[in-house]
Amino acid sequence: MGVDYYNILNVSRNATEEDLKKSYKKMAMKWHPDKNAVNTTEAEANGGGRGFKFDSRDAADIFEEFFGGLDVGKGKGGGGRGGGKMKKAAPLENKLSCSLEELYKGSKRKMKISRTVLDDSGKPSTIEEILAITIKPGWKNGTKITFPEKGNHEPGSTPGDLIFVVDEKPHPIFKRNGK
Repeated sequence: MGVDYYNILNVSRNATEEDLKKSYKKMAMKWHPDKNAVNTTEAEANGGGRGFKFDSRDAADIFEEFFGGLDVGKGKGGGGRGGGKMKKAAPLENKLSCSLEELYKGSKRKMKISRTVLDDSGKPSTIEEILAITIKPGWKNGTKITFPEKGNHEPGSTPGDLIFVVDEKPHPIFKRNGK
């Protein structure tokens, strides 16, 4: 039969998450090697050495740790165990000129972009895409809008991000004050 962690933490089976955390912290402090001179065998016998065995990370993160950048089902190769991640290509930045009215009221824009992509054989080609950008009310000069992996794709890397940087056009009458 498995280990009864509720018993080890000294909490009831219907304990709240907060109660579990408090009890775990208390147990961790009690059996921490810097706080307690008792040998580690006794600490483990009392449940103090088990915390490291829990792994609350996302399953995809654990998978990536073991299999590197392997992207199953998309036809891309990746490193094996310990292969690490592929580096990301440099981000591609474009200026997005906006009027004061657009930044005050908000608006929608369609932007035509050209970017370099790699085909399955690794040969680069240029494609054009139209991206929809929603300019939200209150945005200001320098606001960045990021489209992940919509930048250029270079050999030996994953596609970079595409970043639009808001550039406020001067208004003939009004001027923006404040932050």
